Amino acid sequence: MKIPPICCVITQLPQAETLKKSAGAAFYELRLDLLGENWRETAVLLNKPFMATCRRSAEGGSFKGNEAERINRLEKAASAGAFMLDIEYSTPNLEEVLGRLRPQAKCLLSHHNFTDTPSAAKLKTLLKDMLTHQADIYKVITTATSINDNINLLNLTKEIPDKKIVAFAMGEPGILSRILCPLAGSPFTYASLNDGNKSASGQMTLAQMIEIYRSVNYANHT
Repeated sequence: MKIPPICCVITQLPQAETLKKSAGAAFYELRLDLLGENWRETAVLLNKPFMATCRRSAEGGSFKGNEAERINRLEKAASAGAFMLDIEYSTPNLEEVLGRLRPQAKCLLSHHNFTDTPSAAKLKTLLKDMLTHQADIYKVITTATSINDNINLLNLTKEIPDKKIVAFAMGEPGILSRILCPLAGSPFTYASLNDGNKSASGQMTLAQMIEIYRSVNYANHT
């Protein structure tokens, strides 16, 4: 059965039996800020590639250290095998940080709006600003307040065809964009390992996402 690539989010130390149920994931995202010191033990358990993310509180995360400590933790994750690092667009001294981390792993440059979804024009301007920085993938995540917000995010993915762009909305009204973004051109979408590992509003579990793609015969739409 063909399904789009799904990044499976892990926020707490998983049981081996739980990981066995994640065979449909393309790769994992380890939330270093939420896993704490358990991130190393978690990384050892994985049998697929993983991306590392360490969110500051201002970006919806829980990392309480300073920036130097946060970047250092990402470097340690790269040394432990992370193939990609999520770097927030709001990161202080962004160019310096990207220059330091990109030789060690691929970098995904991300922006999160936890309030609303800006207009299509504002989203396009934001994306073009982000593209002035060298990264491997660009991610724009907003908060949907209506079904119409999904359209802005799905269209954003197609704005720059030669760049890899992940775009969808958080919140219950944004679930549609989470499901459809791969069909609009996003290289992958996100799902949680299970209900206990959800890291954002509106995030579905891996099992739910796979069941939806199977039910609609995803392969027939690609």
